Amino acid sequence: MRSNSVFNNTFWILFGSACNKVSSIVLLYLLSRYLGVGDFGKFSFVFFYISLFGAVAEMGLTPILIKYLSVNDKRCGEVLGRGILIGGACTIFAILLAWTGALLLGYAPDIRHLIFIASLNLLISFRDVTFRWILEAPYRARLKMAFPVLLGIISETLGLVFIIFIISAKGSLDTIIAAYVLSNLPGFMLLAIMSVRSTRPSFRDKSISSAVIFKEALPIGSSNILSSIYLVLGSLVLFHYSGPEDVGYYALAFRLTVSLRIIPEAMMHSIFPLLAKAFQGDIKGISHIYAVAIRYGSLIAFPLVLGTMIVAKPVALLLGGESFQPASIALSIMIWATFISFFNTVVRFTFNAINLQKYNFIISIIMISASAAFSFLLIPKYGFAGASLALVASEFTAMAASFIVAGSFGLAVPFRIISKYFIASLGMSAGILFLQSLSLQLLIGMVIYIAIVVLIGGVQKDELVSMLQRG
Repeated sequence: MRSNSVFNNTFWILFGSACNKVSSIVLLYLLSRYLGVGDFGKFSFVFFYISLFGAVAEMGLTPILIKYLSVNDKRCGEVLGRGILIGGACTIFAILLAWTGALLLGYAPDIRHLIFIASLNLLISFRDVTFRWILEAPYRARLKMAFPVLLGIISETLGLVFIIFIISAKGSLDTIIAAYVLSNLPGFMLLAIMSVRSTRPSFRDKSISSAVIFKEALPIGSSNILSSIYLVLGSLVLFHYSGPEDVGYYALAFRLTVSLRIIPEAMMHSIFPLLAKAFQGDIKGISHIYAVAIRYGSLIAFPLVLGTMIVAKPVALLLGGESFQPASIALSIMIWATFISFFNTVVRFTFNAINLQKYNFIISIIMISASAAFSFLLIPKYGFAGASLALVASEFTAMAASFIVAGSFGLAVPFRIISKYFIASLGMSAGILFLQSLSLQLLIGMVIYIAIVVLIGGVQKDELVSMLQRG
């Protein structure tokens, strides 16, 4: 029964993430075409900026609350109460920090006004890691995420309906941002009511110290903040040096390529339990699973990166129209960051499964340092292309560090077999290079790639079945 609960809960989480990505792409299409490059750049910049403070609002509390909620049913009310108090204080601090930062950084009054509206996202958003996660903690602990996920999907749908209505009414940018944010409010209120009803929070009991909970959450929150800074830093530097138009080109490519990162995340959510179960204090026990994860991540990543480079221009034109044609350059570059993220995701999940989390924190510091260095080096000279290159370079730096650390523990990358996927991807690219139809490129490319992979022995079904049986 418990295994069914785990499977169902994982399904709902991944289903919600997939719906979120699809909704994001639809929103990208609507807004890029309606707002144009400049205003779309402002819209994107505001939410890039606000997302920087989401990890401050949540501050790593969710996994700690889940831990306490899972081990002691009698204190659930007190645990949730502590989470609401700490999370509420952190969220208020995050909002004030966002406002103060916008003032100190000297942003124009219209940008500060948009940031002020968007800051409510830090409390109610279903799209990002915010205070709302704390209210979901009881559902996560009980493996019953269907209800929060459905609320998130409804909120996304409501947001799209609001945006379509405002576009049809020729609404302004600030109206669009307000609708985008407030579409989360009904779902958030219902989540808050149901969360409090299912686990009545207590704010008076003293058996659990708020200081202890915050101390446990702080390292996780700090790591999440570093990850947020890494993803957002390039867009902030780009806005400073090049303005909203370059951010518009960058944002279209960024939102599209980042949405593809759900693929390695979903894969590793399924493989993570196998890694954790196989690890019995001896890393040799998980080396086979690690190698298979790298291989099957590569199986998807290679055709994705080479195929995207070929179809970058028609995809940019399809999503944004003629004015967004330069975004194809950013897309061609930035897809390499997503390619590298496949490997970084495998290593990150593996380290978490075998009690090597400290290395993930160290690698996060390396990644953000590289991001800052490359951003300030490349963006002033190359604009949005420089921002895209900085993202790729920082991901590559993290991958190099990850493979070095993993290798020191005997976790090897199966370069020989993954080279077959690279060869198959080259064959696929040659087969679709001169096709004019995007749909034909996708369909024929998939057929060619699968055929070559099978012919050169790139898929070993027996080995995958053996891994699953070991798990």
